[in-house]
Amino acid sequence: MNGSEPNETARRRRRELDPESSGEVDAVGGVAALAGHDRRHHTDPHYRPSSRAIGRDRALPGRATAVLDPEVDASPDHATRSRGPTPPDSAKTGRETVRVAIKPRPTYIPALDGLRALSVAAVVAFHLGLLPGGFIGVDVFFVISGFLITRLLLIERERRGSIDMGGFWSRRFKRLLPALLVMITAVTVAARWWMPSWRWAGLRTDALATLAYVANWRFVFSGQSYFSEGIVPSPLRHAWSLAIEEQFYVLWPLVVLLVLRRMNARYRLTLAVVSGVGALLSALWMTIAAGTDMDLSRLYYGTDTRAFALLAGAWLACWWDPVVADAPRPVATLDTPRPLSRAGGMALVPLAVLAVVAAEDTSWFYRVGFQMVAVLSTAAVAGLATGEGRVSEVLGHPWLCWVGRRSYGIYLWSWPVQIYASSHFGLTGLGLVVVVVAISTGLAVASYRFVEEPIRTTWGQPRPAGKRQRDSAVELRHPVAFRFGMAILLCGTLVSASTAGGAAPPNYMAVSDKEATAGALAKGSGFDNSDAPTGARISTSVPSGTVAETVPAPATTLPVPPGPPGPFSAMATALVPPTAAVDPYDLHGRSLRVMIAGDSVGWSLGWEMTSELTRSVQVEDRAIIGCGVMPPASFWVVKGKDPEPYSPYCLEQAKAESLGLESRPDVVLLWLGAWEVYDHVVFGQPMKVYTDAYAKIVEQRLQERIDQYRAAGIPTVMPTVPCFGKQASRLGQERYDEKRRDWVNERLMAVAARNRTWVRVIDPTDKLCDADGKSIAETPEGIAIREDGAHFDTDSATWFWNTWLAGQLGAAFAGV
Repeated sequence: MNGSEPNETARRRRRELDPESSGEVDAVGGVAALAGHDRRHHTDPHYRPSSRAIGRDRALPGRATAVLDPEVDASPDHATRSRGPTPPDSAKTGRETVRVAIKPRPTYIPALDGLRALSVAAVVAFHLGLLPGGFIGVDVFFVISGFLITRLLLIERERRGSIDMGGFWSRRFKRLLPALLVMITAVTVAARWWMPSWRWAGLRTDALATLAYVANWRFVFSGQSYFSEGIVPSPLRHAWSLAIEEQFYVLWPLVVLLVLRRMNARYRLTLAVVSGVGALLSALWMTIAAGTDMDLSRLYYGTDTRAFALLAGAWLACWWDPVVADAPRPVATLDTPRPLSRAGGMALVPLAVLAVVAAEDTSWFYRVGFQMVAVLSTAAVAGLATGEGRVSEVLGHPWLCWVGRRSYGIYLWSWPVQIYASSHFGLTGLGLVVVVVAISTGLAVASYRFVEEPIRTTWGQPRPAGKRQRDSAVELRHPVAFRFGMAILLCGTLVSASTAGGAAPPNYMAVSDKEATAGALAKGSGFDNSDAPTGARISTSVPSGTVAETVPAPATTLPVPPGPPGPFSAMATALVPPTAAVDPYDLHGRSLRVMIAGDSVGWSLGWEMTSELTRSVQVEDRAIIGCGVMPPASFWVVKGKDPEPYSPYCLEQAKAESLGLESRPDVVLLWLGAWEVYDHVVFGQPMKVYTDAYAKIVEQRLQERIDQYRAAGIPTVMPTVPCFGKQASRLGQERYDEKRRDWVNERLMAVAARNRTWVRVIDPTDKLCDADGKSIAETPEGIAIREDGAHFDTDSATWFWNTWLAGQLGAAFAGV
């Protein structure tokens, strides 16, 4: 290599000649290249590899490795191969030398870099909501990783007679850890400004789990509640796949080493059996578990349920380059690259279809879909690794290869960039896509140029004598371990410092579905009657002879049964003016007893209320979290995803409200709408927003609730559906759709108009949303409000009651 060559040419030659110049393999990145048997081959024209070296690397015609292979000679000179390690004089051993004509394998397989580029693009598109099944790109990475890592281990065994586990793990860490440390540090430091302080502690745990490569189990066993599912995800959530990858890198080499020590012969066959059986068991376990009530996130994140993709790649590596010494007899080499290449190219077609139609939250995909992806990915890798065919040419385009070599960095940075850009800066749509692609690519390029490549190619290399004398004894003996230890210590210190001092999380975050339901089903009254004369109760009747104003019911609803006029008979309109405020205590001489019913938003207004709540109201919480007005057996539907069932706790909704009515409240605050904005499947029938069929069932279900309260002599106040703040992507975009919210509010108003003497409506929009219709982040007093975009914690709920809600309820009874 001379100094006049272009930089790219120099780098390409370095990849081909230097065993450490090729980024080996990781979950989402690396370079696909191989080198010759020995650097002497490239510098000494008289050098010829020994029969021992050749026999260890027998290959089918045209086959090629996709990673650095220091024992493979790709030169056309090698037209013969010997059957195993054979002495120069074969007559001395009595063994017959079998010579097989082969085609030289190319030194670099750009198609696998192209496949990485497409895979990481699919994952990024999935995160952005552009490609529903793009998550299968991670499974493609798993297969590539299992294939290449296993080949590295086998090649080292065949070259040296053993495997240097310390050296292997050192190379893995040099390839993966530096960029990860930089990303973790940047994410946690940025959280100081761009993330609510109550989330810092959780992010710190995520970061430490990521550093320990156990992030996947952190997300499995974190015990996240219903409310955790609705908040903006952790910017380190994508580290789950890196954890599975690294766990494989630690455990699988030990399995390989054990097999090699116990099986001097036919070790490739033994490893193929071990990896094949392991892959089958893992895939079968996922299939069985998906048919139970096990949470799908457990299957998605679990190492045991995702290992089959890695093991499928490992199985392919055992079969890919069979060593002649393992064969019981001479094996004829078949000319198979072209058919195999075609099969690999064809496997990409169903993979592309799955990337468009698959969904990670559907049980069928766990029963058979992920298994299909592993099989198809294995076929694709096998075909592309031949280096032949039109598909290999397309995927080997320089632009795709450039992206593929930086795919690890793109994967690392794209998700946290997306989280901060959307949650803190409010970017959506095309603007979010452009920012995520541009910034994550730029950061990946910088990481590759200034972090990954320098550390991988320089750390652990021999150092000048003078420099060695100045190093500490520990660093001299274990330079890579010493430096990584210092880097991890520094990263951990920065993580701890940048996430220290955060506020306590909202109290509702620690509440489980079971605990909340148990509270709603508690027997006995939650009201304190010490401030009222014996038997005193707010009147819910009107003078005899008063006739309630009636409104014709729309054709979409059932007629309302006639009944006695209610406490709101004198009201001119069902809607209470949003600025009206009347103190219920001044109006009635005691606190207004309010029973809360409805979904989790209403529930959050009554959970663990403090003594700071105004004396104007007393609250009894009978709402069930996650439950709307639809029948409990219904399904709610996010656009582009499969219907999702309501919580089984919704079956307790009617019982909880009956217990609440026994406490004789003065009014029911029925807070709904968070679920009604979605399309539904009710009794097996699809119901879509804006249709008469869905309007009819929504209004009918509302009417049934109101009739139940009215039968007990208790009126109802319903808030309209306000804006929502940023929530998790699993909840879709429906709650942010103003037209959908307006449509649901029209249903509330229609029902209220037909029940005007018993129902009034209040509108919290001006209190909770700004002029642009976006959720207010904090109150004028500096209290954080609806930090997950929907729910109130104790402080914000107290503020909401004391400054607006109690006055609105008083105004409803005062006839305003």
